[in-house]
Amino acid sequence: MTAAGDPTARRRRKGDGAKLPDGRWMVRAVVNGRPRAFTGKTQAEAKQKAQKARLAATETEPATAMTVEEFLTEHVRETKLSLKATSWRKPEVVFRRHVIPRIGRLPLTSVTERTLAELYASLKPALGPRSLHHVHVILGTALESARRRRLIAVNPARNLKAPRAVVTRRDIWTREQCDAFLNAAAGDPFYAFFVVALTAGMRPGEVMALHWRDVDMEKRQIHVRWNAIDGFEGRELAEPKTERARRTIDVPTRTVEALAARRPARARDGDLVFPGQDGKLLAAGTILRSHFYPIVDRAGLPRIPLYALRDMHATLLLEQGVPIDVVSARLGHANVATTLTHYAHVTQRRQDQAVQAMEAVFG
Repeated sequence: MTAAGDPTARRRRKGDGAKLPDGRWMVRAVVNGRPRAFTGKTQAEAKQKAQKARLAATETEPATAMTVEEFLTEHVRETKLSLKATSWRKPEVVFRRHVIPRIGRLPLTSVTERTLAELYASLKPALGPRSLHHVHVILGTALESARRRRLIAVNPARNLKAPRAVVTRRDIWTREQCDAFLNAAAGDPFYAFFVVALTAGMRPGEVMALHWRDVDMEKRQIHVRWNAIDGFEGRELAEPKTERARRTIDVPTRTVEALAARRPARARDGDLVFPGQDGKLLAAGTILRSHFYPIVDRAGLPRIPLYALRDMHATLLLEQGVPIDVVSARLGHANVATTLTHYAHVTQRRQDQAVQAMEAVFG
């Protein structure tokens, strides 16, 4: 029979905690709206830890008046000081195009999981699953920075299920369709642009950033040294992200001839090969709307992204049996594994061909 004075006989008050089998004490407390458990050698120690966590959660900097737009603008500005343009540009574009127009006026401290869920729902009609996933990751990283600075008590993106990133393969043309496109593009001011993209496998930004000094007609080579990106002040040159992206590409005679026909008599080495009307870096939208899509429609071909010309370059090479490491080097991928991931469907077709060859040999 339990003695009346035994502490375990008394009804525990909420917050008193419980003694665990190993002798430690556990106290439960709600911190930032979430239940948490704190343990200690004694009941007092466990309570002290819980109290310390609650106080830490409420000790935020006096920035309650800061809006989402003000914070994100400041976040990008600080990021710009420590990272390359290729690293901070994407978050800046995501915030400017998708986040700030929708929740920019909200106080930073009022952003909740529901706020983010409603944001993603509003973006779904315009963005694909992969792009929506990127918005969540980029915004979540920024909000985590705000939490570490104690501008907010908790990161609402942490426990929110991220939109699923569905990787979709771009539709590409056949070899015959590529020929039909180039034939339809003959005579267009940017015919050489499309030839370079298809035969060199360069990224659209790399072609836009190409200078005449980077083209060696005699050796039939193109040196990739720059990439055109969207910066704070408009289009600007950025160095390649990796050393493998800075590369030299051997090109066929057709590419050299197209470039030679485009080169003005007084072209200087520092001049852009494909400048805009103002002589500055070209914008991708200009080529798409005024040149690429009109040619595609005229040739009766299905519309594809401009970037898909690079995909077709890789696919055609792989289908011709060019080793994967050679294709990877031409594309400027960080490693061969990246190439395998992007073009697994092509390598699988090569496997199928290998099985058919073995069937023919061994029957």
